Amino acid sequence: MLGLFSSGLLGGAWLGARAAEHAQDPYGALDTLVRVIGLVETTWVDEIGTEELVEAALQGMVDRLDAHSAWMTPEAYRDLQRETHGAYTGLGVEVRLTDEGPRVTRVLPGSPASRDGITVGDLILEVDGQRLEASEMEEVNRALLGPRGQPARLQVRRAGDGSDHTIQTVRDRVEAPNVDVDALAPGIAYARMVQFREGAAADLERQLARHVAEGPVEALVLDLRDNPGGLLTEAVATADLFLSEGPIVSTTGRVEGERRAFEATPDSLGVPVVVLVNGRSASAAEIVAAALQDTRAGRLVGTRTYGKGSIQTVFEHRDGSALKLTVGRYLTPSGTPVAPRDGRLPDVVIPWPGEDTSVDDLREAIVGLPTLTDDQRTELLDLVDGLPHAELRMLRSSIPWDGPPASRLARDPQLTAALTEARRLADEAAAADADDG
Repeated sequence: MLGLFSSGLLGGAWLGARAAEHAQDPYGALDTLVRVIGLVETTWVDEIGTEELVEAALQGMVDRLDAHSAWMTPEAYRDLQRETHGAYTGLGVEVRLTDEGPRVTRVLPGSPASRDGITVGDLILEVDGQRLEASEMEEVNRALLGPRGQPARLQVRRAGDGSDHTIQTVRDRVEAPNVDVDALAPGIAYARMVQFREGAAADLERQLARHVAEGPVEALVLDLRDNPGGLLTEAVATADLFLSEGPIVSTTGRVEGERRAFEATPDSLGVPVVVLVNGRSASAAEIVAAALQDTRAGRLVGTRTYGKGSIQTVFEHRDGSALKLTVGRYLTPSGTPVAPRDGRLPDVVIPWPGEDTSVDDLREAIVGLPTLTDDQRTELLDLVDGLPHAELRMLRSSIPWDGPPASRLARDPQLTAALTEARRLADEAAAADADDG
């Protein structure tokens, strides 16, 4: 309505009267919303309830804002809480989607899957009678999760001999680890951070300390590929492990409480770090990557990150639903966006063979058009993020996560490049120490 007013389509006198009326009652337009809901409920060709209409109105309003704000049903909000806290009830497997169906890439220790014989490489054909060969990740997750104590019946195909097996198990509480630390090469440690859940930074520090106790660590490869983000506090604490002074990240927004700055504490691990990123490294993962790259405390290897430099706050409601709303943006120590709309560019770009989807290709084409203004590019990229199943670029992965990292080098060109870079940084640090001595 304000757009019509400013275009001069309505008379000035009436404009003034309406503006005064709006100032007195800024939510007067809700009368129209209530009327439309009533008309649809009573006269639409199919019967539909008020609750469903209100849900649709809320969803439509939030979808209009940006790609990362969301109206969440109680069920969706519980899923978000589960991801954030890292504990859930289910089978305890990680999978990746293949043309044949979900294939197990990891079996969590102490989980029902570990107890009842599910192994890495198993192809999950069916769960409780539901075929999964053409399923998307969200559907697979729903099939694997469930209430504690709920039985599950799986049909799996072994990777080695192709034999089919029926596995009976019971869903239980599972603790998903934040970090895995292992040796990549002599003197080079490897840490994969799955997500920035509660305790992620402390887990990384604790496991690295244990690794150092077993032998010297000259450099670290921090793998943030496929890491969708998580908690800001954990991202800051993780970056702080490798920084001893100066800013880590700052936030800006309309609300004063969202304008904050986070500084590094004096102590750091003092280990050269290489950060692996790809198009599925987002949000908190981009904060860590940007802080280390911006301060030259670390080197980035891989492909462009996802490009999500915005802050979301969750507002809970009494019925269990929640509003996830974008309230600010992240800035690097130098004051530039943590994640530009087209993602953060690594220092060493190593593409993954066959990684890009049609959505990735479209994003790259938009980013590369020289005739677009920044506003036009942002608008087009927002539309791409709104495409059906565009979120799959955050979920699909062909990275061979199964097996120790050293055994994956031949199949993982990005990891191989990161190892080369880590060795170079370790040699430079050793030479610098020798000069100081």
